[in-house]
Formats: sequence, structure tokens, C-alpha cells
Amino acid sequence: MSLIGKTYYFNIMKYHSRDEKIENDEIIASIHNEAIQNRGFIGLPVNKEISINNIEMLKVEEKEKLLKKNQVYLNKIIELAHENNIELIFVKSPNQLSAKEVKKYNTVKEIANEQNIDFINYNENFEELNLVNGEDFYDYGHLSYKGAEKISNSFANYIVERENKN
Repeated sequence: MSLIGKTYYFNIMKYHSRDEKIENDEIIASIHNEAIQNRGFIGLPVNKEISINNIEMLKVEEKEKLLKKNQVYLNKIIELAHENNIELIFVKSPNQLSAKEVKKYNTVKEIANEQNIDFINYNENFEELNLVNGEDFYDYGHLSYKGAEKISNSFANYIVERENKN
């Protein structure tokens, strides 16, 4: 099988901040990495020092335009999904938010509403999910393995409930 045939297993999130500079040897190394058995998931440890507080950030209602490149690709994804009768769900995993991020997510949420796409922002349901500071986060941008399990279970339940309604 060619390298292109295995791209499904490539951990794109591992390289999300430098995707234009990925070298072939990095791709090959990633394919042979143990994490590939989990489709790229690596359970991050608990960090008891992390405390996420988004109460004030979730009050931000303003919107901010997306970068042109991001808007173009978002529109292409939506268009491609519609053309192929694929239902999209936009998901925002929990992290420490900035006002700038919230404004962009508000824009994405508006686009999702206009396109009849579900948008789940897990920053809005900390209590419902029983997310615990010092237990469910690895750092301010990533869940620990415990937090990832809670979000995965919540999302799986959401999909089952959604399918049962249809």
C-alpha cells in the first residue's frame, strides 16, 4: 500500500501548528508510532496545577471574522458535505478561552446555525460533564485522559440520542 493509502491513520493534530512544514520522514515515523493503534490518540496525564475558568469568557457575545483562508475551507467542507448528503457536527472541546477565541467561535456557531449544522461547545457544559480542574486537564488547551473519556462518552451519547430522534 502506498503512503497516500495510509493517510487515514496520520495524526494530523500532532502537527496542527506546522502542517505546511511536515517532512516525509515525520510522516513515516508517525505511521510507525505506537499511538497509531489508537488512531493518533495519546492519553495525556492529569495535571493538578491546571484550573480552567471560562465564566467571564462565555459572556462574550461579539463575533469576529474568520481568517479568509479558514472561511474558504470551512465553506468548502460544508459544501462538500451537503453535496454528499453528509451531516456535519461542529465540536469545540473544552479549554481555557480567550475573548478573541470566543468571538471566532461565535462566528462559527452563527455559520453552523445558518447551515443547520449542530454546534457543540463543551466549554458551555463543564458542570453537566462533571469536568474537574486538577483532574480533567493536561494543560490549558488539552484534556487529560480522564477528561477525554468524559467528552468522548458525552459525544457518543449525543450521537446515539440524535440518531434515535431520526
